Amino acid sequence: MKFNEPLSRYVPASHLKREFGGDADFQYNHDVYWPALCDLAAKRRKDYVARWEKAGKHIGEHEAFLRGGDAKCFTGLHSGSDFPEGFSHASEDAVAQKSEMQVEEKSAEIAAAATKEAKAEKSEAEDVKAEDVKAETKI
Repeated sequence: MKFNEPLSRYVPASHLKREFGGDADFQYNHDVYWPALCDLAAKRRKDYVARWEKAGKHIGEHEAFLRGGDAKCFTGLHSGSDFPEGFSHASEDAVAQKSEMQVEEKSAEIAAAATKEAKAEKSEAEDVKAEDVKAETKI
């Protein structure tokens, strides 16, 4: 660990305040900064929630997807980059309509698979019961 090295070796001078050896002369103005930060946070939250809704509202959805990254959603149908920042603010979004259809199709596939699996388990249980009845009649 080295102490008292110039920070400009690690951070561009244009990003450092003058008091730390940089070129930036940042003056904080709460009346300007705070409303802009609140607006940005509200827009990002709206996009975050809209991505979650478009992907099927699954609990445990991937954080990287919800934040708009390249990660796939829980169902694997979409990546966060399919819904760029600000997409939720558009009045009619073809991508969102397409995603809703894909989620509905995927949900139908999942439901069909679950029904098929339940029928297979029921059939297997009936076969076992029939074998038990045969075994009892032989005794």
